Amino acid sequence: MTILYGQQNQIQSFRSTKVTTDTDPLPPLPPKPGQKAKAQILPVAHTTSDNMTAEFDPKTGNMKRMKQWGQFIYEEGERHAVGDTAFLENDTNVMDIDKNARFWDATGSTNGEHIKVAESTGDFDAVGHVTTTRLPEPKKNASALLDDDAPSQGAADHIWTVSVPGHKNRLVHYEGHAVLWQTANRIQADRIDIDRD
Repeated sequence: MTILYGQQNQIQSFRSTKVTTDTDPLPPLPPKPGQKAKAQILPVAHTTSDNMTAEFDPKTGNMKRMKQWGQFIYEEGERHAVGDTAFLENDTNVMDIDKNARFWDATGSTNGEHIKVAESTGDFDAVGHVTTTRLPEPKKNASALLDDDAPSQGAADHIWTVSVPGHKNRLVHYEGHAVLWQTANRIQADRIDIDRD
């Protein structure tokens, strides 16, 4: 590990090889008056890579940006990701995975040349020969095209999701050579928008 210090011995940046990181979750916000605290067990974010650099804010000492490359692997509870290179912007809490990018959780997976993941919501924005697999959901929340028991597949130049309060990844947008299929059923268009509700 090579550490570069700035003024007043504040860490300015560092570089390391054969890296493993563990990031503890932030504690939950205190309950509002009259509300009970929710019991939450939040997972630790774990990464590995061949190389890593990190840049720090000279005024606060907080990390601004981290880059990991060479067999990047990310795990946080049910969320997983891999890619050649990944950037984490600490201010926005957005993970940016470049080349051979793949992101998956218990509901399905996304592959593309470039995937951005908002760690707070799990929303993603993927570009470049993007493919998705969405696993069947329980009947009450079923969003499969035609068959609640079969996974649905998708492909497009650009795919992104939007969460709304109480429903993760509710809106899914496929744009550019969009195709969705499930078993023998197929939909094709320039753009396909899905509201999973």
